[in-house]
Amino acid sequence: LHEDALVIDGLVYHCDGHVDGLRAGNVAAINLTVSPFVADFVEACDGIATLLDGIGRPDTPWHIVETTADIERARTAGRIGLIMGWQNMRPIGDKLERLAFFHRLGLRVMQLTYNERNFMGDGCLEPEDGGLSELGARAIREMNRLGIALDLSHVGQRTSLEAVEASEKPTLLTHANARAVSPALRNKIDDVIKA
Repeated sequence: LHEDALVIDGLVYHCDGHVDGLRAGNVAAINLTVSPFVADFVEACDGIATLLDGIGRPDTPWHIVETTADIERARTAGRIGLIMGWQNMRPIGDKLERLAFFHRLGLRVMQLTYNERNFMGDGCLEPEDGGLSELGARAIREMNRLGIALDLSHVGQRTSLEAVEASEKPTLLTHANARAVSPALRNKIDDVIKA
């Protein structure tokens, strides 16, 4: 079953560039964090530039995934699909036009917050969990339009519920578990998982 499955690793925080282990595990694609958690705009651009430069050679084992069809193209070419992602929308700041810019660079997954509050809403470590901001709701609508997947892994519970409600597309929990099983603050309550 595993050998026939389409396996996508929902989150790889750091990748040394070697793909032997991924191939052995029949991994077709990975969602790779391409910028530090607290990167600003310039640092986020640098992270993407460094990645694209590093995998730009003809013998690269990677294939950038911009659409779902790219995952099959990668498999056919004997490469591993690389989905560029973030764990914090801090590089957007309060400038929603940056979403289209980063989409154009190839970014396809964005986590709303990383533990703490940003312009989009509250992270999972904020004691008030004030929810999704109006800017965050507008950002989600634009992400839906562009085709950027919304990750809620480090997002607060209330913020997650409001983000699911604001999104017309499915949302992701790429690296969180059920709080009923493990009480870690990042883990999600049943209502969020069901939503």
